[in-house]
Amino acid sequence: MQSYDRIQALQNSLDVGKLQINVLAQGESSPVEDARIRISFTGDPEGPMEEVRTDASGNTQILDVRTPPLEYSMSPVEEQPYAEYTIRIEAEGFLPGPGLDDTVGQ
Repeated sequence: MQSYDRIQALQNSLDVGKLQINVLAQGESSPVEDARIRISFTGDPEGPMEEVRTDASGNTQILDVRTPPLEYSMSPVEEQPYAEYTIRIEAEGFLPGPGLDDTVGQ
């Protein structure tokens, strides 16, 4: 239940961070157009909060994502000073890989 409470507290936070994802083909470093990206809180990876697609440059638009209050990063506190997200990427012609975990802070 503690995990759920932490997720709820994070989801209700008013602070916002920015996230942009760039998808490149492994080994070639060429952009992957129209890749489907699902972003979810790491504590709830099956509950996507956002789904976007990449453009011709392999980029998503810049997304606003929720983060813990900025004050958590200003001095030592017990609360986690950053948000953790799981990012799942699927693209035609590519094998799916494991979800990636990323952090976003202020």
